[in-house]
Amino acid sequence: MNKKVFMSGILMAIFLLLVNAAFALQTVNTDPSAANSGANTNGSFVLTNNDATAATGITLSSAALVGVTDATKNIPTSAISFSPSSFSSLAAGGSTTIATTVAIPSNLAAQTYQGTITVSGTVSGATVNSTFTLSVVVNSYSSLDVPTYDATTALEIRGQEDNSNTGTFTVTNNGNVILNSFTFTNNINLNDSDGDSITLTFSNPGTVNPGASATVTVTAAFGNNIDLDNYAGTVNVTSSTATDSFKLNLQVQPEI
Repeated sequence: MNKKVFMSGILMAIFLLLVNAAFALQTVNTDPSAANSGANTNGSFVLTNNDATAATGITLSSAALVGVTDATKNIPTSAISFSPSSFSSLAAGGSTTIATTVAIPSNLAAQTYQGTITVSGTVSGATVNSTFTLSVVVNSYSSLDVPTYDATTALEIRGQEDNSNTGTFTVTNNGNVILNSFTFTNNINLNDSDGDSITLTFSNPGTVNPGASATVTVTAAFGNNIDLDNYAGTVNVTSSTATDSFKLNLQVQPEI
């Protein structure tokens, strides 16, 4: 009987040791701040060793953060990093703060993304894991860019009076929402001193999805008898809250 009691006591001690070790590493997480696609966002978590012995060989890993609304979208594991990413030991009763950085991919859809972070180590000879859910909110972000041309590098269209000519530029959607219903405005004085004018028209780029580009054709119709001159100013391209601008030069050349 005493032998059975003794063996039961040993088994119970081993069981309690394993239970205590299993709960030795505890985490308290602070999620990264909400951010735009294409940006980095930072958070942190506190790791505590609740065991009476040191935890050793501590490593950190992350699953991909999957979209809560649209699970076909995700933030890959390669975009999630920790500092430090591992460390040799954490003293009994000790705590340390670990920084989390998430590099949100460009054009990623606006929603909440979640995944599991795993902290692994060895405590009292047993392998232990602690897990928590990391959550990142990606904002809705509208961004438009006109590459090639800007405030100093102008799109130039040359032509003669009573003729038309064209130029083209590209609009690129650098945000994570669809761009459409484009408007084009300018501050160019399109009239000469006696009222002859240039008429500008812009083609419709239609719908431009996140990460995509479209070409816009500008047609300059040079009026009859318009003075030979350079007519220059700024063109503003707008879709919803996204806008970009560039310089446009219209040059009236002599007839040959």
